[in-house]
Amino acid sequence: MLVATQTMLAMRCPECGMLEYHKLSRFDFVGGRTVQVRCSCGALKLGVAKKGKDCLLQVRCVVCEGMHMRSLKGRLLWTEEIVPLFCPDTGVELGYIGPLQKVKRLAQNKRDEMGILFNELTGEDYFHNSEVMSRVLTHILDLVENGLLSCQCGNYNIGVEIFPDRLELRCPKCGAVSVVYAETEEDIAIALQTKELELIQNGIMFLDERTFTNR
Repeated sequence: MLVATQTMLAMRCPECGMLEYHKLSRFDFVGGRTVQVRCSCGALKLGVAKKGKDCLLQVRCVVCEGMHMRSLKGRLLWTEEIVPLFCPDTGVELGYIGPLQKVKRLAQNKRDEMGILFNELTGEDYFHNSEVMSRVLTHILDLVENGLLSCQCGNYNIGVEIFPDRLELRCPKCGAVSVVYAETEEDIAIALQTKELELIQNGIMFLDERTFTNR
């Protein structure tokens, strides 16, 4: 009989917004130890404590900025099933615990929700140039997924607003804005050259051929 000893947590940090994957092992809980999962920035994401055969989860919420408590059967952490973590007040999904490939697919699906919205809009001739917008948006989402889009104020949780001719990247903490144009082939070239993008704290910047900055 093969007994699973490891599982994976996929969860965004409530402080910096970074999506990271964390391995959890049965052996971490030997002796009744409480396990704390932290982001690479140092912020606490999740606490797990064994209570007999059950587990008590303390989940940091990116929505409420507080802690949510959840109790579940300990064996559920080591099955092939996904354990979703969510905010009980808003229903927003905060992360997943389960086999690596399954949690990666779910995390990817969350990102693809932006793509579904994009497809709905393109069906209505919303964009000035749908092909250009698709390529620019895909690249910006790649930066987000890899933690390469941030603000000088230290925030990584950057909002993306979609307009017919551009994207506007907004920092909810300090109000910084970066405008990324998406109408021409030149706009694609400029976006693809951007390997990392940092918004100017409390300011506005334009990503175009005149003000292009490649960090």
